[in-house]
Amino acid sequence: MRRHVALPLLLLACSQTVSTAVTTDVPRGDDRPVAQDAATPAPDVVTAAQDVAPVEDVPTTPLEDVPVAPVEDVPPGAPGDYTGNGPLPLRTVQGMFTAPPSTGCRGTLCNVVVSVTLPARGTEGRMAPWPLAVFSSGFSTPSSAYAVTAGRLASWGYVVVRYDLQGESFLNASTHASLAATHGALIDWVRLQGESGMLRGEVDASRVLAAGHSRGGKVAALAATQDARILGVVGLDPVDAPPPLQMPSNDYPLASARLRALDREVPMVVLGAEFGGRSSFGMPCAPTQYNYVTFFDGARGPGLEVVLREAGHGQFVDDDRTAAASAALCPAGSAMNETVRTVSRTLLVAWAERTLRGADVTRWVRGEWLQARVADRTISSVRRR
Repeated sequence: MRRHVALPLLLLACSQTVSTAVTTDVPRGDDRPVAQDAATPAPDVVTAAQDVAPVEDVPTTPLEDVPVAPVEDVPPGAPGDYTGNGPLPLRTVQGMFTAPPSTGCRGTLCNVVVSVTLPARGTEGRMAPWPLAVFSSGFSTPSSAYAVTAGRLASWGYVVVRYDLQGESFLNASTHASLAATHGALIDWVRLQGESGMLRGEVDASRVLAAGHSRGGKVAALAATQDARILGVVGLDPVDAPPPLQMPSNDYPLASARLRALDREVPMVVLGAEFGGRSSFGMPCAPTQYNYVTFFDGARGPGLEVVLREAGHGQFVDDDRTAAASAALCPAGSAMNETVRTVSRTLLVAWAERTLRGADVTRWVRGEWLQARVADRTISSVRRR
């Protein structure tokens, strides 16, 4: 896809403006009050969670193992400082697989083009096989728009997979249910590559973090409700809305409803853009009833909701050009692109470390770093449980 194409901003979700800095602890369980000054989401349209048949082994195309320069041409960061690069150099491999009919895919949308960023070598305390992270893009946004974000996480010792559906467009889009099922098929494909393919010995596909931006954040959450290998979720301004003129349905289920119906915990971090509900053309980019709030309220287990002051929905991508294109539809305020990226990448790494490695990340999700971002007005509100 062309890099200048704007994000699928008619489908995207974000919050209404939150004017004051609020930090709220939310208890676990069903009785979870909404934070002070946070908008109360409209009631979910609850659809019955469906049993999802296991995805069969999928045919594979061998990866072309081509070492490349590190994603970010900067030296490794300080040990344990998640605001910067990890200690490991990187390489990238590419491949393609065909999703099976059980995913509900159709036509060329069954052809999944995969980019894998992973450490080129390990270091003491961080050796292969690496945990797996799957990053799902926003609608109409190529996975290359998140290459730097993927590299940041991979440099801390993760296999990070991004993917594109061949031929997807505004007029030829996958359903959300099919995307979630394809997410599971992708994990199966990576597992096979780790067992006998070009990722042999490199990846542990039993420990998975699902992450994504916009529609991709919804796909990550939906996938987590039907795949117990996913131990944590990170949503960058996730959107739970069906496409325009559609209602929630089996093809377009509400992730928030599926999360509520789930009988297990899904540890989740959601980042919301304070200006994501604004639009230059009358239709909100992220209607309040479908924004990040619904994901936090729907999930059980440890969670963190962070709202970035005066951020726009498109500022989570890697490059300023794509962010500027999205701002034509979904305005941003005074937040700087690099500030939005730094906060989102820091929390992405911290949540992976917590959920997949059991690391103590208190500093980042509760302690001094997070409180400093509230104090300097980068973050307008925080909820956690």
